[in-house]
Amino acid sequence: MLDEIRKAGFVRARVDGQVYELEEEIQMDRYKIHTIEAVVDRLVIHQQDNEEETDAFRSRLTDSVETALKFGDGYLTIQDLTDPERPHDLHFSEHLACPEHGSVLPEIEPRTFSFNTPHGACRSARAWVASSKSTLTC
Repeated sequence: MLDEIRKAGFVRARVDGQVYELEEEIQMDRYKIHTIEAVVDRLVIHQQDNEEETDAFRSRLTDSVETALKFGDGYLTIQDLTDPERPHDLHFSEHLACPEHGSVLPEIEPRTFSFNTPHGACRSARAWVASSKSTLTC
């Protein structure tokens, strides 16, 4: 997998949560299942000084997201390092499924956005209303 990432032109990979340069020798336990991810880009988000810098940043971010989704078969993970003591991952998917839990969403239709139909209500609200016959807002 690391060779595939290297051949695709990436210079970093994250193995079991730790970021490595692909030039490094990465030691992995042969009998353990590892999580291996390509690091597509590293961006620092801050207020841009002018519109030209904003456009350049937006373009770079868009290219990085598109590249990650293409290489990741429609899945993308963003590591948020706002608090370096407690970094956390944000998972995204182009598919109608939760990238963390695997739950599948139905095809999006206009009725999905309607409060006036059960198709637009959240599942917990629908279950609660069905059991109590009371007014509920989510």
